[in-house]
Amino acid sequence: MTWWCRNSWGGSKFIERLAETASEAGARFCEVYLLDDRASIVRRFTERTRLAADPTHVDAGETLRDGEAGLTAYVDRIEELARLRPHATAIDCTPGDVEGTFRRLVGALDGE
Repeated sequence: MTWWCRNSWGGSKFIERLAETASEAGARFCEVYLLDDRASIVRRFTERTRLAADPTHVDAGETLRDGEAGLTAYVDRIEELARLRPHATAIDCTPGDVEGTFRRLVGALDGE
């Protein structure tokens, strides 16, 4: 699951509900999040907001509706959540390396 989904923001309680649901269904629960520095996050979300006419990027526009200060506050919440979820796996995002980031994500999901 990705913590960057603003619409599903619920912090730890939301993640715990997901873990419970997975357990009840007999599924393995993998908790991963994408990691990047603040400047890159702001740049990426700003670019995605510019592209928000494409439905794929609408969530970026929603995340930035309060401007850069709102996004910075959101990053603060994500960092706090990461501290509260020490078993979650951080996936480094390398700018321009979508395939490499995806491989790292798949590796984390495969338990590597």
